[in-house]
Amino acid sequence: TDEFKKNDWDVASATFALDASETAELAKVAPLLPAVTEVSVTRRYSGKYTVGFTPSPNANPVTQATWGAVIKDAIKATESIFAKMQEAWTPDQQQQAKNQWAAAQNAVKQHLQGEAAKPTAPDLPRAIAARDVVVTNTQDEWSRTPLQPHIDKLSTVVEALENQSKVATARQWVVDHMPSFLYFDDYDRLRADIYLPEFIRRLDAGNKGPETRVQAAVFKHVNAEIKELNNLGVHSRAQNPNADATIQRQIDELNIRANSAEMTMTEKFSNWWLQRRHRFHYQFNGDYFRIWVSDDQNESKIEFDQRSQGFQYFFSFYLLFLTEAGEQHKNCILLLDEPGLHLHGTAQGKLISFFDKLAEEGNQVFYSTHSPFLVDGDHLERARAVYETKGGTKVSDDVWPKDNDSLFPLQAALGYSVCQSLFIGKKQVVVEGPTDYMLLSALNSTLPVEKRLRQDVILLPIGGASNFAPFAALLSSHGVKFIAIPDSDRAGKEAKVKLDKLRKMIGPDKGRIASYDGLTGDSKIEELEDIIPESYYIAAVAKDHPTANLVFTAEEKSKTPSVVDRCKERTKAAGGTFDKLSPIQHIVVDLHGKAASVPPELLVNAEKIFAGLNSLF
Repeated sequence: TDEFKKNDWDVASATFALDASETAELAKVAPLLPAVTEVSVTRRYSGKYTVGFTPSPNANPVTQATWGAVIKDAIKATESIFAKMQEAWTPDQQQQAKNQWAAAQNAVKQHLQGEAAKPTAPDLPRAIAARDVVVTNTQDEWSRTPLQPHIDKLSTVVEALENQSKVATARQWVVDHMPSFLYFDDYDRLRADIYLPEFIRRLDAGNKGPETRVQAAVFKHVNAEIKELNNLGVHSRAQNPNADATIQRQIDELNIRANSAEMTMTEKFSNWWLQRRHRFHYQFNGDYFRIWVSDDQNESKIEFDQRSQGFQYFFSFYLLFLTEAGEQHKNCILLLDEPGLHLHGTAQGKLISFFDKLAEEGNQVFYSTHSPFLVDGDHLERARAVYETKGGTKVSDDVWPKDNDSLFPLQAALGYSVCQSLFIGKKQVVVEGPTDYMLLSALNSTLPVEKRLRQDVILLPIGGASNFAPFAALLSSHGVKFIAIPDSDRAGKEAKVKLDKLRKMIGPDKGRIASYDGLTGDSKIEELEDIIPESYYIAAVAKDHPTANLVFTAEEKSKTPSVVDRCKERTKAAGGTFDKLSPIQHIVVDLHGKAASVPPELLVNAEKIFAGLNSLF
């Protein structure tokens, strides 16, 4: 409690890139920010924001010391004016000027001395008042001339504070123009029963809690006015002969509108939920509204909250997204907490397709997960590991995690992806490890379609050279034709010997052995990393090891031909730990982003490899 009273902690920080129009708009708001490319926004525990700019505004803040010096100089100048000027006046002028200046001098000194006594730097109104009191009381030329330099200094302070004020306005502009965020977690799940009088009371009171939020979306999504529907459900027998007919008309209208709403929801939801086709049933029963659901496998009506928790979660999110994203959160960024928590693995995989669909319609999606089924094995470059530090929880700036706990879902996702494709594809390229798999996959998706690996061929990483023979035997037993590509190091050569023996047993037509030097026609390429131009590879290593000396002499290159081995030795000497996958991941990100830094030579080598593999198949 004591710490909370003393501190206003940072909760979350994010950096946003500005487009050209936003940069121009910000420059209009604040001239000190002529070419801002990025803004960083931090939300504090109190709800306040702090905003930073890149590049930072080029201005020195007005300090109390600077302000005090300007004020003291102005006071001193004010006191000395009369003594210097009275020598030039006639006796009549002296008396008249003396009387006039005494009042003006007193007004100026009194204000400036009061300002000098304040222990803080001025704000804009204080600076303007100080300048104006001097200007107002020095209307004659004989008093204005000696004080003009001090008026100019005061005006400079005013201008600086005006610019600082505009920067503050620019900070508010950033906050006002941030993307909207739509957050959803398990607390927002819809309940099957809605007690209408209490729900309407919460709406009227401005309640924005999770329960009210998602219940309101049920009616809003199908343009149903809940108060009107509730009034139709309140039946009173008036003392007149038409009472029964009036009540019946209300009941009929209520049923018709409920039926229209449930048909609309059924049709819209079927376009998003890909597991079965569900039919929604809306029922008004006195003061209660209930939702029932049937599906194409079981036509029995089941109350909504008796369906699977995964279905409840997805439907509730779907409602909120379609109602809120279309209004105050249009083109919003979606933040989903454990979206697949209650779905089985297959359904979680389909959820990724759903997120892709949302992204295509203009909504960037961030979701947290511990599940490997929600890590897209085809797009590992999208994943970012979350890890804890002494400074709080952080999101890594690349795919590769900072700790082993965060690594597990990525490993599991890769393993699951491998298992899914192990026997489906009847033509497979077996590579040694994840670096080969990730780099070849990224290169394959970067190249033009006509230069890629055949579409019926699957890449399979097997986790080390010693696994080539066991995997090859497993694949061939399931009718899979394979091409194995071991490295040309000692372990790779041993694997090749075992593969040769295996091919004699299973039949040479069921599998082939290739090498990167043979596929590219370059004898210097012994492992896949060798197809990467050395300077480009070293630049990728330097991103993780900026302090390591990665400049090599000709003698070092001759002694250790492999750039991977040389980088490993240097990073170890610098006190770091070399991770072979990390530089490949940086290159993969460049490839997927079609970065200009990707060397053409790398793509040419990839074309040769894929062309060679296609011809072997």
